[in-house]
Amino acid sequence: MTDWLEVYQKAVADLTDDPEDEFGLSYASCVRDNVVCAGKSDSEVVHAADLGMIKAARLAVGDPLMPDNSDKWWDNLEAIARGESPLDKLPEHVRELARELYYKE
Repeated sequence: MTDWLEVYQKAVADLTDDPEDEFGLSYASCVRDNVVCAGKSDSEVVHAADLGMIKAARLAVGDPLMPDNSDKWWDNLEAIARGESPLDKLPEHVRELARELYYKE
C-alpha cells in the first residue's frame, strides 16, 4: 500500500531541491489529491508539506501543466501566487503564510 503522506512530503521537498523540474509542481498537486482520497489531509505531516506548496506557488505562474479553476486550493497555486485567490478559501493552516508571501494589503 502506498504511503501517500511520505510521497507527498517527498514531492514537496523535491520542489525545493529542483525548482526547475517542469513536472514537479503538477506532480505534487496530483499526489495531494491522493492524500485526500486516503483520508489523510488533517495530518501534521500534510500540513507541513502544504506550507511547502504555498512557498512553491510562485512556480505555478505561467505553468501550463498546472490546473486552474478547481475547487481545490492546491490546483489554484497560480492565483494564490498572484494574490488573487480569496484567502478565506484557503485552509487555515496555510492562510497566514500565503498572506505574507503573496497578498499586498
